[in-house]
Amino acid sequence: MALRRPTDNCAHTEESSKSFPTWFPFRFGKENAGPRTDPDLTAHDMIPSPEQIWMCKESDLNPDVMKTMKCVLSDALEKDDEVPYSSALQSAFSPRKSSASPALSPQKNISIIPRGERRTKRKQRAVTARPAQQASSPPSGTTRPQAIASLKCCSRTSSPPPTVRTIQGKRVTIVSEELKVMVVDLLTPEECDLARCMADDHVRQVNESGNRVPTWRTLYTYTKQDLPCGEVKNLNTRVTDGIMEAVKGIVGEAFGNPKGAAKLRARSWKEPHLLLYQHLEGKPLHTGVEMHYDGCDVTWNCVLSKSSEYDGGGTYIRALRKTVRLEQGQVLIHPGELYHKGCDITNGVRALIVCFMDGFDPKIKDPSSSSQDNEAFEENVRMY
Repeated sequence: MALRRPTDNCAHTEESSKSFPTWFPFRFGKENAGPRTDPDLTAHDMIPSPEQIWMCKESDLNPDVMKTMKCVLSDALEKDDEVPYSSALQSAFSPRKSSASPALSPQKNISIIPRGERRTKRKQRAVTARPAQQASSPPSGTTRPQAIASLKCCSRTSSPPPTVRTIQGKRVTIVSEELKVMVVDLLTPEECDLARCMADDHVRQVNESGNRVPTWRTLYTYTKQDLPCGEVKNLNTRVTDGIMEAVKGIVGEAFGNPKGAAKLRARSWKEPHLLLYQHLEGKPLHTGVEMHYDGCDVTWNCVLSKSSEYDGGGTYIRALRKTVRLEQGQVLIHPGELYHKGCDITNGVRALIVCFMDGFDPKIKDPSSSSQDNEAFEENVRMY
């Protein structure tokens, strides 16, 4: 790739020198060390000689930056067999043993490779390195099923198996000890059915009364079918209050701080709330939630539906590169700062209770980034 200066064919002035960042190899003094000004300057041509870097008295490069440049330039030169002065670079950048500059023999026989040949060599190196690519970025010739199978295999071998513990008499699966992601077997099928029946009765009574009281509605940015549990008579006292207390105890023991976790509380009057995903003919379509983070201290969600009532679904956590799919009555607990999404269901109804809690900072930040988003990872589904 040809690299052009901000101003073509300009003289090396103090102003033009400021156009380059401080770590740029050619930001040296004005005497015999100015940058090249031809418009078709290439990356290969921009590599300075060891003598130029070493002998420049007005360079603003500090020792740490010079060490970094040494690694970068040495690596670039060693990849190109026709540039013979990588050994000179190593000696030029070595720490000075005395105030006198080391004697460096100038390199006169440096061969400049034509641009077309450089492209060919880069392609050859890319083809040679392709078999060593990781499963997380499969070769372009790999089919989608093969890529997914490779990702799953990589996930099994690279991540440690989940730990199963018993906390407050409940089975707790530690999906990630580092990120404190847990799955708890908490509610019985009868309790899940009771919560759904109470919500359905509330909606029916409101509709029959003729009042314009909202029921299922949008409470947050990404969801469309929400209903605060506090609006359903006796739902909190009979179901959700018990979940809240269990979550506090489990989080306290998992973090080794029961007193701190005891301060957890619902973030607002909306919490906890019922969330409904549905993909049915004649019903409002709400199949999933896009990638987001909750911004609270701790999030938990409990699945009320049987896994046979819907297809797809699950919570994809980007930092884990896997989708956690719960069975009826299971509760997923994770720090609110983790990026996640509600995977789309393709058929049926998936009902949950979700709660955002504050009062105990887990001090866990998401280590992932948007560049790691990959639909193939979402198909790495785990059930616990």
